[in-house]
Amino acid sequence: MLYEYNAFLETLLFQYKEGGDVVLRDLFLYEFRHALRRRYHDATLVLMPSSQEKNEQRGFYALAQMFQSLSLPLCSLFEKSTNHKQSTLSYAKRQDIHQVMRIRQDVEIPNTRIVLVDDVCTSGATLSAAYALLKSYGKDGDALVLSVHPLFLAQFDQ
Repeated sequence: MLYEYNAFLETLLFQYKEGGDVVLRDLFLYEFRHALRRRYHDATLVLMPSSQEKNEQRGFYALAQMFQSLSLPLCSLFEKSTNHKQSTLSYAKRQDIHQVMRIRQDVEIPNTRIVLVDDVCTSGATLSAAYALLKSYGKDGDALVLSVHPLFLAQFDQ
């Protein structure tokens, strides 16, 4: 986790993703880019999926654009079978992501260290589903998340 998710970050991400302000893409990782390159120099960054419909609507794959600045191998290993927008769902419904997420058949699973990458973690469901899919192929991975929602963090403070 690089940031705790808050109203300011939510506004920036909305401006970037939904407003199409691609100039912001380098802002999110700028402060951490050298440390992230060193830490993950031997890894492939596996991006959490956005629906094809959403990418076409935006005109770009927001997560890929954001992490491209690290000059590390990126892989879009996962896909959603439907436009399953996590942020509009209840916590309970977010857990259903495993039903709409799968490994793409046209992409090889990287034979390097794998780092699962997402921009926002609110319930952990997407990363959990991705991890389970990797495990089903005998693979393992770490996670790198741009921001984590405080409610998700609170469950670990207890």
